Amino acid sequence: IPVVLKKDGLAAGKGVIIAMTRDEAKEAVETLYPEEQGKIVFEEFLEGEEYSVMTFVNGDYAVPFDTIAQDHKRAYDGDKGPNTGGMGAYCPVPHISEDVLKRTNDEIAQPIAKAMQEEGYPFFGVL
Repeated sequence: IPVVLKKDGLAAGKGVIIAMTRDEAKEAVETLYPEEQGKIVFEEFLEGEEYSVMTFVNGDYAVPFDTIAQDHKRAYDGDKGPNTGGMGAYCPVPHISEDVLKRTNDEIAQPIAKAMQEEGYPFFGVL
């Protein structure tokens, strides 16, 4: 605790709840699936900022756009409300450095492109 609970599958950006206590986690399960049975993914809560990077992929090679975007998911002032499908986004994000962009490509996008190629699923497009 804290723990992140997510619906297993697509939820239009609304199926994520961060529970700070066990009681909140129980309530989150009831909120995510009030009447039906379904799978819930529990993940470790990681402190930090979320950002988006678009990357051109040509087989096993990835080249990031040189711009980072950041969206606003929570409703209400001060991010106090539940997640929404997206309240808006802005770009560029000046406080996220070029080093972060490089590390994101080197440690995430490039290994994904390489693994897809090696597993027989080469990708050509924007990741």
